[in-house]
Amino acid sequence: LHEDGRVEHVTQFLHAEPGHSPNNAFLGALGEAVGDCEGSVFRWGIHENTILKSLLQNNEDENTSKQLRPLLTDGSRAMVDLMKTATLGYFVSGSDGSSSIKRLLSPTLQASARLDQCYGTPSYSSHNFTNIQWFQRVVQGGHGKVKDPYNILAEYESSLMSMNVTDGGAAIA
Repeated sequence: LHEDGRVEHVTQFLHAEPGHSPNNAFLGALGEAVGDCEGSVFRWGIHENTILKSLLQNNEDENTSKQLRPLLTDGSRAMVDLMKTATLGYFVSGSDGSSSIKRLLSPTLQASARLDQCYGTPSYSSHNFTNIQWFQRVVQGGHGKVKDPYNILAEYESSLMSMNVTDGGAAIA
């Protein structure tokens, strides 16, 4: 996230070599992506911290481990848990009090003119998407309702190797 509000997707990692564990390659890519910057690293819930801690316990590259250990919960540069922040200080009508990002996303978009301004035009690009519009309104019963971004993502499924990323854990696989 830039100071002027632009969001930039800079890196990604996919290890698709059958028969080889992606763990060390992933840690190296993560260290390269976040190790030298001074900004905050965000996570949603404890899962990312738990997995990173487990991977670091089995990592053979001490430099990478030294670089990434500070991101753990007890580290000097601990990842910021946005789920905890949302649970303690955010409620939006339509989420039914859930702190699941999947349950918060559409109601948050529905309630935010700023997100409409940022993502209401086909302007988001990353390694997987070019000029995608994540904020889309559909008319339903005479009212403009925000289209669920997971449904927007489903429209692009065929270009993502036919993986059904809208169903639960598959969204993070």
